[in-house]
Amino acid sequence: MDINVTAAASRLGMSEPAVRQMIAAGRLARTSAAGAVRVSDADVERVRVQRRNEALRRHQDIAAFAREIRRVLWPTADRPDDTVELTDGRVQFRNTVPQSGNAPREGTQALPFLPVDATAVFGPHVLQAAAASPLAFKDSCRWCFADAAARVHETQRPQNTPSYRVLLGEPCERDRARFRAEEAKGRKTMTALRAKVEAGTRQADKDRARTEYDAAQRGASGAAARLRQATEALVRVDPSSAATVASGAPGASRFPTWCRCTADAQCEGHRRGRR
Repeated sequence: MDINVTAAASRLGMSEPAVRQMIAAGRLARTSAAGAVRVSDADVERVRVQRRNEALRRHQDIAAFAREIRRVLWPTADRPDDTVELTDGRVQFRNTVPQSGNAPREGTQALPFLPVDATAVFGPHVLQAAAASPLAFKDSCRWCFADAAARVHETQRPQNTPSYRVLLGEPCERDRARFRAEEAKGRKTMTALRAKVEAGTRQADKDRARTEYDAAQRGASGAAARLRQATEALVRVDPSSAATVASGAPGASRFPTWCRCTADAQCEGHRRGRR
């Protein structure tokens, strides 16, 4: 599926000019030859994941990076008296946006000043939820807003990790239930994957054993045929050795000189009961 530049910019958390620069540089392939510029949905997702992985390599301690982002969004909100206990018992930052024009930028006013990798790591909608005033979540919570918006726009969804708690506070019961369901689904998926891998390993072992057995059987059949030929040649040139060969002496054939058995079938002499 193809999407336009506006949708690609929303997915990547970038401006439209920045997306157009990526297209011009070849990082995003243009799919429309004429008319409005469009790019592949899969290509945009590839770039989004790539940018996030690159940013994660630059920030090994994601919780520390989240605290850095929070200090930019709410530079005065980490004091104990700037927290409030909600009706369901959760503790959230008060996040009171200053009214004075000389006060430091906070909340949504500070979004343009976040570290470069913030959007790549956490996604634009998680950051918007972290920057919003509590008044915007009177009947909801930051986690619910961030998750719903991220699902609609296909950006990074909030994860049940300490770094997201730094930005969004404690999740509500609805989110905790979702996390439990996702973890159960993940365990079920991993169990099915392990079972599939183990079944594949067992089948590979069977195939390898069968291949080795078939090779050994072919080798044994060939060796038996060569031994019969050598026995016949020995008896022809040295008839006196016939008794030694037939007695099963060390090095002698265990097959009678007349035997023509193969690995798959008895010869005519054995079928008639010849000894």
